[in-house]
Amino acid sequence: MKKIYHVMNQYNYYMSNIIFNIINIVLVIFLYNFGFFGEQTENIYEILLSFATFSFFIPISIACAIIVLITFITYLKNINENIKKDISIELITYNIIFIPIIIALYFAMYYVWTTFIGSGWFCAFISIFASMFLFNYLYVMHFYKIIDRIFVH
Repeated sequence: MKKIYHVMNQYNYYMSNIIFNIINIVLVIFLYNFGFFGEQTENIYEILLSFATFSFFIPISIACAIIVLITFITYLKNINENIKKDISIELITYNIIFIPIIIALYFAMYYVWTTFIGSGWFCAFISIFASMFLFNYLYVMHFYKIIDRIFVH
């Protein structure tokens, strides 16, 4: 069996995913607050605020946040050094991994949405990850050609 690869610009791949994920999270919060995922049982802003105040003022969490921040900065420097580098993704393995994950996430979201009353926040949470996987799959299969033509480095 012949292996088929898609070769794409690494910088465009990562930046497209980061931009989409930010837009996706904002959109899911917006849809949740307007009741698209069902009854709004919890306020997402209160959940995020309580999580931030609970976890960020513990000394161990501050140390972990500093380590994560340093690692993230190092990662960004590494990406900037390898801007011209292309990545290649083998499509058969990629399809075998991503298609079942996407189907399972959307099925789980549908099941929770139709079965459990008051599970809107959980549906929104699943929706964030399902959309991330779906966008990544669509980008690798189709969108990388358009993005790489527009943003040539």
